[in-house]
Amino acid sequence: GAIATKFSLFYKSKNLVYDVRADNLDEYRSVNMKKWKIYIYMLFENWGIRGTLNVPVLQQSLSAIVQRHEILRTTFSMHEGAPAQSIRPFTIAPLTTVDLSTEASPIEAANKRLNELQHQGVNTQGDGLFHVFLFTLSDSEYRIVIRFHHLLYDAASLAIFYKELNENYNSLLNQDLLIDRRQISQVIDFARRQRDRFSNDRGKTSSSADWWIEHWTNHPTAKRLKLPALRRTPVEKHSTKPPTLFERSIPSELLEGVKALSTQHGATEYTILLSAFVSLLYAHGNLKALTIATYSSDRSETAAQQSIGFFINLLAFRFNFVGKQTGLSIIENCQTTLSNCAIHQELPFEMLVEKLEALGHKRPRLDVIFQKIPSLKNSLSLSQLQNDRWESEGTLNNTWGLSVDILESDNGSLSARFRFNPNRYQPSKVEQLLEQYLEVLEGIVTSPEGQIPVFKKFKLF
Repeated sequence: GAIATKFSLFYKSKNLVYDVRADNLDEYRSVNMKKWKIYIYMLFENWGIRGTLNVPVLQQSLSAIVQRHEILRTTFSMHEGAPAQSIRPFTIAPLTTVDLSTEASPIEAANKRLNELQHQGVNTQGDGLFHVFLFTLSDSEYRIVIRFHHLLYDAASLAIFYKELNENYNSLLNQDLLIDRRQISQVIDFARRQRDRFSNDRGKTSSSADWWIEHWTNHPTAKRLKLPALRRTPVEKHSTKPPTLFERSIPSELLEGVKALSTQHGATEYTILLSAFVSLLYAHGNLKALTIATYSSDRSETAAQQSIGFFINLLAFRFNFVGKQTGLSIIENCQTTLSNCAIHQELPFEMLVEKLEALGHKRPRLDVIFQKIPSLKNSLSLSQLQNDRWESEGTLNNTWGLSVDILESDNGSLSARFRFNPNRYQPSKVEQLLEQYLEVLEGIVTSPEGQIPVFKKFKLF
């Protein structure tokens, strides 16, 4: 995971923001593209469609998005021994149609095609980073697979993509004009401004780097979250493909309690939810310190708020504990840590790692990520069609040891999703950990000044 993360964030930093025609390519580093293994960062969005799909309208709808967002036309190739980004001229959205209606079992054939897509490499110099596949199962049934490379998008980008796709398709189907959208900021422009900002304000860059280095290194007792108790053993074997995630809805009463607690203590809902997870890890290990990663989105510019692209930065929070902890003490700890990190969140993670390693320190070892992202379960809504998620295995590649996602739906409800690699962790124990998370969250909401519970069924550390 660290190698691919380095490449994706290297793209955002000062070294990979130029078109191949730029005259200062000497700033690129010499990198062997193959070693980055960037194919593992693919996302497959899969949908089942019932009804009469207008394929030409779908093609035109996708093409309007590709024309508007340069990042979907971006490729990466080697130029003079270094990776370089270029933007292809707009032609038409990459849509591959495959007729499977004559197969003995069209659904099985579609599953086979999807499995092949998930395991094949990606051509970073072609249209492999973004591609749409349409499998025709019958005159009124289809499967749509939308493939994104992680270099192209963040969580907010997916919501933007579906919003534009729905609006484009529905407008064109009714023979209306496409919505006149305001001008957006392209990712390459954002990256150039970011590079210039850090280059011109070296004092702020140095100050932020110094703060992060102190934040990461002043508590050497922090343990790497290897989560050994979650690891698989030969005892737990799977006759079928094991699950790769578990998800539970956060009850509405508990969510109301989270909101009330956040208001009472001047904290965000995210802080309360993160505090419960930190409390869970603390309860399992009685730790002195621990590090958890999250993503920070930089869409402060108005023109970037409706842009598809990779606008996020990786942040590594170090939480330190002194004495016995209560829910309230961990909430206050998280509030302070998040506030301090927010001041320095713009500095790209890889720039910080370079400075850290230059001083002889090791890069932070991150095995757990915690993030709050929009739920996209019902994000596709094409007019006159039934749009359903195509539940298929292996569509969420997890590059972390454990990914904890708080999913927020359009109606404000929340659910907790734990994603993991079943070859690395035992599904039954990850499921148990998710149940314990909800138990800790409820305990903090009910009695924030109470001691964090101790779990005796199994230990993480």
